Amino acid sequence: MDYYLGVDVGGTKLDFSLADKTGKVVAHQRFDSPFLLISEKMEDVPAQYACDVFLDVQPRSKRVRLYLEHQEAAFLQHSGSVMNGGRIAAKGVSLCGRTWEQGGKIFILGGNTPLCFAQESGGGKGVLVWDGKAPVFAETAPYYDEGCPVRAANDGTAAATAQGVWYKAKRKIPPAKTGYFILGTGFGFGVPGFSAPLEIGHVPMGFIPNLLWQKCGCSAGRKTACAENFASGRGIQTCARKLLSIKDDSQLEELSRFFNQCNASFMDGEKLNLTELVRTSQLNGRTVSAEAVMELAGAGTDGLSMFIANLAAYAVALCAVSAAQLLGLKIIGIGEGVAIKNPWHVENIAQMVRALAKDSVMLPPDFKVELTPVKNISQYAALSLVAPPPFYSSWAGHMEADAPTSF
Repeated sequence: MDYYLGVDVGGTKLDFSLADKTGKVVAHQRFDSPFLLISEKMEDVPAQYACDVFLDVQPRSKRVRLYLEHQEAAFLQHSGSVMNGGRIAAKGVSLCGRTWEQGGKIFILGGNTPLCFAQESGGGKGVLVWDGKAPVFAETAPYYDEGCPVRAANDGTAAATAQGVWYKAKRKIPPAKTGYFILGTGFGFGVPGFSAPLEIGHVPMGFIPNLLWQKCGCSAGRKTACAENFASGRGIQTCARKLLSIKDDSQLEELSRFFNQCNASFMDGEKLNLTELVRTSQLNGRTVSAEAVMELAGAGTDGLSMFIANLAAYAVALCAVSAAQLLGLKIIGIGEGVAIKNPWHVENIAQMVRALAKDSVMLPPDFKVELTPVKNISQYAALSLVAPPPFYSSWAGHMEADAPTSF
């Protein structure tokens, strides 16, 4: 039987998953990411990362690739026996950053990839994660079919691909007509097979007043109205803390007038009084986190939390409608922590999308957003890049299962 290997390279974790041709995961193991910070920079001593620990004799430009090969060998030597003589037919790699192929090599560059590991790729500087021209690692060669293909994508595209397999198998929607929103600590977007970076989190929200703008990595720390600054878990937390920190009632009154004049649809025509909401909020005097805001908003017991959650939902809804119009999407699934823990929030987003899309001649009449139907998308993101199409139906069935508690 053929088997498929999924490699998920994150900023702090590195996951290997092995699946049979039906999509059943038969082995999984987690390691530290090569980019996991081990020690901070100190005077003349550079910062140290996981891939520096036992590869310090190698040039830094090679360490990430070699680290991944070493850990892959450790995984296969530990779990490869489950294949009972079978071999890996293809490998999928999900990467935490912009991903590209150049001259038979795969590179990555992003916020979690320190430039100290980068090299010139021919298409700009990047961190080498795979080299098709390098000698096959002796410890892993016995587990692979000869000429085993390797397919890589950034994590948003990989997750979207997994969801696209499900929509294709279960609802007969072409994967290219589906999108996936990452709504967790950050806010990201992916479409199956779409290699260009879809930085939906950095679309500016024109209805946000300057006083609520936040610093953003997309512009060297300058304050912006990027969607991620309000839609994501981090944005929800920062927005709440900002509003609670305003002691001048006149500033809160000015913000209220701005939103009331905008008559934003997320306010349902109600007049906003931020002074009252801030001064009476249950968030006062407690540790303010996205979890706390969403818990109070979901319960409907705190006006300020409900306002912030509605603001976040509206930012996501605007991005969803824009993405659907630009790319011709029929459906967008929303996943990750903020969405999964707060299904009511996803339904709120869906209602706002329906209001924005009403009478539109630019969108498919049945366009919708929903909570992603794939429960264990993190496990299948990399694997789905090489899932065999004849077995999509059985893969989709496995994707519906609850994610393993250890994953």
